Amino acid sequence: MSSETLEVRPSSQSGYPIVDQSGSKLFYFSEPKILSADGTVEIDLVREGAESYNWQEQSGVGTDIKYTPLVFSPDYIAYMETLPPREPILTIAGQSWQSGGTTAELNNAQGSVAMHGMSSLQIFPSTTQTGDLVLDYTVQGSSGTESRTHIIAASVISAWRADTNAEDFFNWVLPESEREGVCVYVYETAAKKCAEMSNYQVLAFDLESDRSTRYDDGAVCPDGSCNAFPGISNIVLLDNTLRVYFKDSTDHVYYEAKANVTEFMAQGEAAFSISTAANGAGEVNIIAASTKLTPLAVGSFDGVSIAEIGPGKIRIDFEQPLSAYAALPRFEVWSGFTQILFNAETEWNNARDSATVSLSSLGYANGVEAEVRVVDPIFLVDDIRRYQLAQELNFTPSGRNAFTLSGASVAFNDYDPSTQTSSSNPITLSSAGGALNVDLRSNSLNLLNMQNATNGGDFRSPTLNFSLQSLAIGEGSATVTIDVVDGVDSSRTDGERQVSIELLVDWVSDGVNASITVPTQSLIASYVTAAGTLVELKIENDDADMISITNNGVSYPSTLDIKLLSALTKISALSPSSFLRSGTLHVNVATTLPLADSNNEEITELNAIIQIGN
Repeated sequence: MSSETLEVRPSSQSGYPIVDQSGSKLFYFSEPKILSADGTVEIDLVREGAESYNWQEQSGVGTDIKYTPLVFSPDYIAYMETLPPREPILTIAGQSWQSGGTTAELNNAQGSVAMHGMSSLQIFPSTTQTGDLVLDYTVQGSSGTESRTHIIAASVISAWRADTNAEDFFNWVLPESEREGVCVYVYETAAKKCAEMSNYQVLAFDLESDRSTRYDDGAVCPDGSCNAFPGISNIVLLDNTLRVYFKDSTDHVYYEAKANVTEFMAQGEAAFSISTAANGAGEVNIIAASTKLTPLAVGSFDGVSIAEIGPGKIRIDFEQPLSAYAALPRFEVWSGFTQILFNAETEWNNARDSATVSLSSLGYANGVEAEVRVVDPIFLVDDIRRYQLAQELNFTPSGRNAFTLSGASVAFNDYDPSTQTSSSNPITLSSAGGALNVDLRSNSLNLLNMQNATNGGDFRSPTLNFSLQSLAIGEGSATVTIDVVDGVDSSRTDGERQVSIELLVDWVSDGVNASITVPTQSLIASYVTAAGTLVELKIENDDADMISITNNGVSYPSTLDIKLLSALTKISALSPSSFLRSGTLHVNVATTLPLADSNNEEITELNAIIQIGN
């Protein structure tokens, strides 16, 4: 588009348009060349005998910054040049080298390889391959064709075979890689000077280039926190000072080569002063200073605190703002060996020094210590060093470690054998003084269903289902006492019957999954007849789910389930002819299970008024 007329016209060249630092010269990057808009400059970026050009570099230390190894100053173009291998490969496993796409069968039935350009191999070991894998190849050496052998250790193949998610091959690099050097072009004279960093192994590709799973033991960052990418990592040309950052693949050390650009044009590589690369300071220099240079040792950061700001919500505070250029760190929250899931995206404030995390109820338990983990590097303002927490960041949610109810209602479920239909109705709960109270008379228990439980007819157990907002963490045993009295209250008067049963339950929960079971046991029950006669009996219980937890997965809350039929059939075993009849009963269930209402207040008993039949 013309800046004067705004007329859109076809470009004079193809490729990515680039303007020099003065804004007066227009170039195009058309891989693998640099072309000027007027056609007077054409620079090949790949020397004869090489093929690839890594024109887009990326940081290997976590900043995720992208950049290109091309610099266009008002007087010079400084650029990375791809060089052929010092000893180009002629054959692999006796097969002529044909560059990308070539496949070859290895000697001694070791398997096969597939070659990709001048950079990498895919190794397909045979199922019968044992020991080291030997790759025979020939190169064009100084004295002619020379034989070479490359060994891939048996431990690499063993690690690959042990990976259940591995492909049917693993990636490797060519034993003779392309190389990278630096060149400077002068606009005024069209002169060009290049340097190959001859005392260093500046490879275009090595195993650090591979971002997939590594099976060898030579990774610079075995935990995957960084990649020490090879070759020329960055080129800077400012105020006639040329700086080239590169890696020596022999030991993965990065260097800075520095020279006055005029002296470089006169002396070439000899003009460079080379030193170990050091990271600069200040975020304005992050592109030049934190690209792929050797990462500084990870720093220790202790300026982090944590505060509970609401149910299931915490705030993580940093004593200073985090970098506006690097990605903000992610968090994980763990309770023991259980990861607590988030129920919302982490919210950062505008100053980038405080993050709010909202946690789901799965694994989150009041009164149980949890750990906040920072899973990414921490980057501070004006500092490109990576930091990690100096010590564990722990917090303990306030409240009780208990099976905590959600809301103020319970689902009452019953079954009608005459129509073979089930019903479920929400009933309002009230809570006071450690007791839950519910009146079920508006939804009477089906008498036929209960009678069928003892005579072998069609029946399903009536249940009360209490939704849980969170589970306790721990394990133990608890007592449950069931007390049933005629009428609407817990006090027995003349003419009313009363039955009491005490049983033991076992519970275990990790905050995500829980179970409550009633082990087989002998129950001691007491029965007071309408006439006031006390009878004590021993009965056997084999109903393991009289009280239970239903785990409904991540998307739905768990429920605490009480099978009313199980409790009342224990009573019918004492006096079936008298209790299973129409009427009103008051049921009290007292327990030492760790229970809490929706306000996290302790619950020790349930009082229910039940209507049997009409």
